[in-house]
Amino acid sequence: QQPQGRIDEVTRRANTVFAGRLVKKRGNWMIEPDGRNLYGDVLVHDPHARGAGDGSKVVFELTSWPEGDFMAEAVITKVLGVAGEPDVETEAVIVASGFQTEFAEAAIDEARSATASFKPGDTWDPADRESLLDEFIFTIDPPDARDFDDAISVEYHEKDNEWTLGVHIADVARFVPGGGPLDTEAIARGNSVYLPRHVIPMLPEVLSNGVCSLQEGVSRFTMSAFIRYDAKGNVIGQRFARTVIRSRKRLTYLEAQFLIDGELEEAASHSRGEPVYDDVLVEALGRADALARILRKRRHRDGMIVLELPESELVFNE
Repeated sequence: QQPQGRIDEVTRRANTVFAGRLVKKRGNWMIEPDGRNLYGDVLVHDPHARGAGDGSKVVFELTSWPEGDFMAEAVITKVLGVAGEPDVETEAVIVASGFQTEFAEAAIDEARSATASFKPGDTWDPADRESLLDEFIFTIDPPDARDFDDAISVEYHEKDNEWTLGVHIADVARFVPGGGPLDTEAIARGNSVYLPRHVIPMLPEVLSNGVCSLQEGVSRFTMSAFIRYDAKGNVIGQRFARTVIRSRKRLTYLEAQFLIDGELEEAASHSRGEPVYDDVLVEALGRADALARILRKRRHRDGMIVLELPESELVFNE
């Protein structure tokens, strides 16, 4: 009698498409697979059918898996280029990892329809969405950011010696109907994938780089959290709202820090937009810095663990 739940055989392979480097060994053409999903060389009988040569990076599909003394065999389905070239290796990672680079046509159509329904000049029903168009809100992101997911606003209430931090997150759900093609694609992908000089977005770029990106100077739908702090940085209140904002300034991290330090020329050298800084912006950054210091002090007092971890940055030449 077979124990319940026992598996006697593989009924279906999760993946049969891989990437690797074509080489000639002992008179046979072999592929050395990338990644960790497939171990051992793979035999190819006719690599030249696709124009592949020694050292080519290729995409291949297994026709037989390794078993006992028999090697795995495969056919080449695509030649990516010369192994070692940066863009070739990036494409190989995409293939080997099973990342989807194309969206279903139904998902793209739904994204375009959602985008077309958004009219920045419309007036908003106060019962449905709170207007923050008159508030000073800004984004701070890495210099190579492709889209802008979150923005902040900081107010100091001198009379009560209290602070209000507004955190405004792009309201993506407003443009992605539950259970629809976009929702299905997003669930399957799980997240955006960032590779060297390449991004595979979770949602079509008409959304992720368009109406769901909190770009400078344009109206955008957001979900906002307003957190109220006392003078010592303790949370004393909060509320949440569907909102519409208009970011007043796109800043990079270094640009913001140099503005806080009063070094305008250095700030301008790190700008990815117009390096124009008015007093309202400088004052807003000053408030943000002051609140950040208060919160940091409170967190240290409460036993915050500080990890000095190394950070890596990839810098590319031509």
